[in-house]
Amino acid sequence: MKRCPALVVAVVGAVLAGAAVASAQAATQFFPLADGNWWQYTGSGLDLRLAVAEAAGGQFVVSTEINDFVVQREYYAVIGDDVVALRREFPQGSFALEPPQLFLKTPFSAGQQWTWAGRVAGQTARLTFSVLEADTVQTPAGTFVALPVAVRGTVDGEELYTMRWFAAGIGMVREQAQVMQQGQAYLIDLRLAAYHVK
Repeated sequence: MKRCPALVVAVVGAVLAGAAVASAQAATQFFPLADGNWWQYTGSGLDLRLAVAEAAGGQFVVSTEINDFVVQREYYAVIGDDVVALRREFPQGSFALEPPQLFLKTPFSAGQQWTWAGRVAGQTARLTFSVLEADTVQTPAGTFVALPVAVRGTVDGEELYTMRWFAAGIGMVREQAQVMQQGQAYLIDLRLAAYHVK
């Protein structure tokens, strides 16, 4: 079975937490990309930190650290009010998402759905993103009303399933992912432990 490191870490890397969920808001309210923002997550034996830095050309770099080691950098852009993923960098190389991946879509509300099909790190992927009804999420950083996003799809024929809960004004407050490696299914469950959002 082929491993998919580009998506295993990407599954672990999203972002943040916050206020009450309105009926429909800009996606950028749920993934606040600003220089100096950061989020700390804990769970499944991991301590994961996401940190945002502004880059050239209106892009933002989100660095993912696991146990104090940078394992991935993701490049995002805000197009209109949508959040788009452009590139992922790993220790083994840098890979553009072809085409760029719509990460969160405006209006960001329950019932919204979109699909992305493309290539990353030489692997073919097809993912469907579905925004579900608002949910209350308890985390070490507090309790948040958040919109869950279910991500289902395949990467080079292997199934992928992820749930991410986003709270307005904060970002991702929880991520739960099922990852297949060498025929074994692993569940990763991360919850927001601390954050700083401008």
